[in-house]
Amino acid sequence: MLEINQSFFDRIIEIIRYKGFKNISDFTKNGLGYASPEKINRLKDRKNKPSVDILLDISNRFEDIDPGWLLTGRGNLSGTPTQNANTAQRPPGFVIQLSDSDYRQLLERIQFLERKVATIQQSHEKTE
Repeated sequence: MLEINQSFFDRIIEIIRYKGFKNISDFTKNGLGYASPEKINRLKDRKNKPSVDILLDISNRFEDIDPGWLLTGRGNLSGTPTQNANTAQRPPGFVIQLSDSDYRQLLERIQFLERKVATIQQSHEKTE
């Protein structure tokens, strides 16, 4: 979901969590093939914008990441569209067959969302 003040760097952090990288260094080295995390770390400052190279590297290496979401924060992290008329009208008991990679991707997404919910619940409990 789009947060009003979400930065490009925030979206990078979401990708790191979604893909299961340990941290920014792990993501830049093993995910993007960069020698150092400097290109990504500079994006912590909201004044700095990502280069076209970074956008292309992420889009090319992680084809399941929605480029529109990566650029704007609108839509979904993964290229999976939000519910539309076709999916909303499926009959009860409708079965979807998934490939192993789609299943793993869905499972990763569920785990990411569960962690996010737990974090939100913990922060909510601290404010009570």
